[in-house]
Amino acid sequence: MITRRLGRTGYEVTAFGLGCFQFTGEYDIDPDVSEKLMDYAMESPINVFDTAQMYDFGESEEIVARGAYKHPDKKVYISTKIGYLHERTVTRAKGYEAYQDPKEIKRAVKHSLWISRRDSLDMCMIHEPDWDCWGFDYETGDSVILSTLEELKKEGYIANIGLGSTEYTKSAKLIDTGRIDCALVAGGISLIARPIFDKLIPAAKRNDCGIIAGAGFGMGNKFLTAKRRDELPELLESGDEVRVNTGKKLEKIYDLSDELGMDMFEMAVRYILAFDDIHTHCAGAREIAHIRTNLGYAEKGPLPADVVEKINAIQDEFVIHQDYNMMGLFGKPPGFLSD
Repeated sequence: MITRRLGRTGYEVTAFGLGCFQFTGEYDIDPDVSEKLMDYAMESPINVFDTAQMYDFGESEEIVARGAYKHPDKKVYISTKIGYLHERTVTRAKGYEAYQDPKEIKRAVKHSLWISRRDSLDMCMIHEPDWDCWGFDYETGDSVILSTLEELKKEGYIANIGLGSTEYTKSAKLIDTGRIDCALVAGGISLIARPIFDKLIPAAKRNDCGIIAGAGFGMGNKFLTAKRRDELPELLESGDEVRVNTGKKLEKIYDLSDELGMDMFEMAVRYILAFDDIHTHCAGAREIAHIRTNLGYAEKGPLPADVVEKINAIQDEFVIHQDYNMMGLFGKPPGFLSD
């Protein structure tokens, strides 16, 4: 398994990691299955795990913590996220006031810390930093959340401050303040788009910010997890420029997949692996077979350079005039609940 340095965190992470949302009760996964899945991941080469306070209202953090506790000899790096304070976390009784209250922010962080059974959080990421309720000055990073996390970092409760987002322009600005150590970007790269390379990756390189990719399969989007040629007319005949051009890209990606004899998962895993500026790709899973299969693909290594160039050319042929991400195009991932 390829490993890469996660920017200035200094962590040597496996280039393929595990996203830890989908094997929770929110996706109707049996707790015994979740535990066995986490055991399998801990016994695999994977050493980076991504979770969040709001993933199934805290269950994901708990599952990850129990997995790490059961495997004390395994060196792992865990990213969690602080956010959704008004509806899905321990601070929800305070509503939107929690986003501007250092006391409530500390409450949320220390709750994650307690669940993690650790003295310090490896990576504490601000969830959806583009939300107005955080009150950011995006040119300086000044905000209650960032100053509070910096205080907690000085006190040793947090090792690294990060961002977890499906938005890339404001995140790039925050990275350019020099106050962000790492960032997870969901939907920023897939087989049909790579918008994080416009502004976010250049900002990360300028500031030695660690980059974790998520949602590389389009957040479970049906068109990116299987070749659904019979269903492409719903995009191609929609009359919407974004959806039509997406359909045209998919047609060519499917043709390339057939030519290479690869399924969509292998193409996506090995495509993302080809970019050294993406330090790790945390893909979700709902069963052990998902991890086993994707690990097998990752261990084959990156796609050849000429294949990567073909995929990039397909993406660039059909322009999409928007701040492109999977959530914006296809909506919330299947199974996701909200208060």
